[in-house]
Amino acid sequence: MFGGTNNIPSSVLAQTVEGSMADVKFAEFGEGVLGLSLNAIAGPGINTALKGLGGLGTKSAIVKTSEDIVVPTVDDIMGINKAAGGTTTLTGEVDTVIANMQYQSTVNGKAAVAIRDIAGRHMFNDGNKRTASAVAQKIIGSNGGSTSASQIRGVVNQVASGQLRSVDDISSALSK
Repeated sequence: MFGGTNNIPSSVLAQTVEGSMADVKFAEFGEGVLGLSLNAIAGPGINTALKGLGGLGTKSAIVKTSEDIVVPTVDDIMGINKAAGGTTTLTGEVDTVIANMQYQSTVNGKAAVAIRDIAGRHMFNDGNKRTASAVAQKIIGSNGGSTSASQIRGVVNQVASGQLRSVDDISSALSK
């Protein structure tokens, strides 16, 4: 059903493409569930678009990138952190994690961004390693990957301790 705008306000569509090169497609799946497909080279407009969608009921949304790699939503990541004991962000915004994933074309690359942004930058007041592990597991598992939970946790620990810093190094460690 991707391909139409299906009652998405034109102001959101305008915000979406401003500052980025994007082919954006929306689909409603009912009851406030919105699918978003981005074929984009992310820019500042992607961040604005993701924030703009917050008022459209994205709690159960599936966010897909140009490669149709499923990544968690802002609400998914916030929920994972809350379950891990976190209550607030300290550094950055969760929608920035999702926007940063747009620069990566592989499943492990997107998981590496989440690990770097959450555990490496200590995004939340508590539960950063648990959140980063769970988000990476969700990305990898939802897209048919086979990296074990213990391997992901080991990589997260290396990132949190500063042993791994770059997305490329983190992605490579997830692939071993």
